[in-house]
Amino acid sequence: MSLDVTIYNVGRGACVAISTPNGYLCLIDCGCSDEFSPVDWLAGQKWTQYEGYELAKLIITHPHEDHVADIQKISAKLRPQLIQRRKDIDWGRASITTATSHYKDGYCPGTYT
Repeated sequence: MSLDVTIYNVGRGACVAISTPNGYLCLIDCGCSDEFSPVDWLAGQKWTQYEGYELAKLIITHPHEDHVADIQKISAKLRPQLIQRRKDIDWGRASITTATSHYKDGYCPGTYT
């Protein structure tokens, strides 16, 4: 097997999927477009579970809405084993939403309201 990197064209933001040689899935950001959700597509694929999780790692580069737009689907469809994020974000400039406030707190709950 090989290491595969897929960069999804979501029109805005970013979503990069990394499939490791042993079949684990890692994501960098979870942006989406009105027409396409990489998370929906990835959830329909077969992945090797990592310690019981469908998504081995989720790395969020920064809390802008276009980089965390599909975070609700992540927690519902591809539960991540670990979410990594930067701690030195300028929160005074970030647009706070439910998803970004959870990002700031460092966790991804099971559902959003």
